[in-house]
Amino acid sequence: MLDFFQSPTRRAPLGLVLSAASALWACTPEAPPPEPPTPEAVTSGPLRGLLLNDGFSEDQISVTITRRELGLWFVQAEARRPVPPAPDAPPLAEGEVPPMETAVYTLVADGSWRSYGRHGVYDLADLARSEDWWGRRPEVKDVLAVLDFAVYDHALLVEGKRPYRWETGLGELELHFFRLDSADAKDSRGVKVLFPRSGAMEVKEESR
Repeated sequence: MLDFFQSPTRRAPLGLVLSAASALWACTPEAPPPEPPTPEAVTSGPLRGLLLNDGFSEDQISVTITRRELGLWFVQAEARRPVPPAPDAPPLAEGEVPPMETAVYTLVADGSWRSYGRHGVYDLADLARSEDWWGRRPEVKDVLAVLDFAVYDHALLVEGKRPYRWETGLGELELHFFRLDSADAKDSRGVKVLFPRSGAMEVKEESR
């Protein structure tokens, strides 16, 4: 190995020093570029952010993405954590499971991973227009499944006793159905979802 800087009287030519330095630099392995985020990760990111804002930690969050009705991706982020016991609560018995706090946020995405719904980038009416629901009207049950994730965070309970239907009026496409407030509710409320030719989707529910 050349000793370039051993003494002031023995110095290698500058060109040789630069060549050696260049060779050393060339032999140094470069760090690989970071992997770009997947479309799935980008789509579910806002849902994770909502759960983190609710005080959940990353290790308490799970994300599921499945392709379902109308060829859309149904994205769900769920978090679970034990409910802190009250100061005077008795200790749990052996094998007893502590009560859990759960939070769920959902949206839908198309084949290009554009997200729709309350937590998405686009309004669901944008999807209706891009897919021409006026000319190729989808099955109501399929749209209800989409609404479940786009509007209700997978908590929509549709009443099955009364029919649901499409209607058209003044250029708007209207979806009518009845929903329950809870699984044990005896009464339902009417819901009308308006898909306009321009502008945002509107959900109108009967008041109690």
